[in-house]
Amino acid sequence: MISKFTSMSAGNNLAPSFITPIATLFLLSSLHAPIVEATRHSWTTKHDARHLIGPIGSPFGFLTGGVYNLTVYDFELTLGKSHKKKKRVGDRGTDDDISGGIEALQHVEAGFLLKRFDSESDFSKFYETVMEKPSLCAFESHRSKDFVSVDHANRDDDLLEVDDTFEVEFDDENQKDKEEKAVGINGVYLSMNQPEKSWKPKSPSITQAFSTPGDEGLYILLFQLCPRQGEIPFGLEIRSSFELDLVLKNYDSFGNASYLTAGEMPLPGMYLYFSISYALCFVLWATNIRNIRQGKEPIWVSKDAGPSSRPVVHAIHHLMTILLGLKTVTVFFEAA
Repeated sequence: MISKFTSMSAGNNLAPSFITPIATLFLLSSLHAPIVEATRHSWTTKHDARHLIGPIGSPFGFLTGGVYNLTVYDFELTLGKSHKKKKRVGDRGTDDDISGGIEALQHVEAGFLLKRFDSESDFSKFYETVMEKPSLCAFESHRSKDFVSVDHANRDDDLLEVDDTFEVEFDDENQKDKEEKAVGINGVYLSMNQPEKSWKPKSPSITQAFSTPGDEGLYILLFQLCPRQGEIPFGLEIRSSFELDLVLKNYDSFGNASYLTAGEMPLPGMYLYFSISYALCFVLWATNIRNIRQGKEPIWVSKDAGPSSRPVVHAIHHLMTILLGLKTVTVFFEAA
């Protein structure tokens, strides 16, 4: 076993044979490294009986200049099995579905809220509190401004397609400015209380830019059914179904879009630094092994080594060279 091991170390010159392929791989990876511009989540739930759903996606820390976009697809509410006849709410193109939607909205208000929390444990406390007391509404500050369609006579009979575009209108520009400045306090709210504009097959969307330092922080997206009269009537079960397309992004100091939450944005620079460090170690290590195998002076020699003693390259040294090459490439990919 020892003789075989020694013959491997004294045989073919392995170091130069794999330095070139690894260097080539490193260069190619730098040219073809994927660039991810934003964190993008697709989130789906069907017939969910919870009155509070969250966190939706991953908690995200926004910096000044960050952008949040939420698009909702196939939203509908379903009256649960507590009703003798199960009614689906929000299906496409029938008057009965609209009527069923109005029936559900007579008891609850539905909406998505991107809310700021001090920490994830702070959100956990908030979640437990609301689950124990469903009368608490996360988007309470938005309810007075939210138009809710509860009248059976309120139908979208306008034939103009431009009227079907879901958007929030502000009567006063000053009021709009106040709303934007209060993002960190009140959160970003998307109402789902207009079936004719925001339910299936419509796809409402909201985009928010975090333009001031006061808006920075950890945000978590949640969905809630808030009861109108204190509590949802006993025996009434309302199930929610929807699909979300969620985009979250920040911008780094160079103005490039970053998919990382605020606390993780320094990671690419750190990974790049370590990949360069590994590459330098790889070059020095491989060069030293090559010099020893070619009978040249090594880059460094032990102080205790005599003039007649020379270092010997073993197979384990070649494995260490491969390890350094792999660490260089893998850490570089983490930085990309």
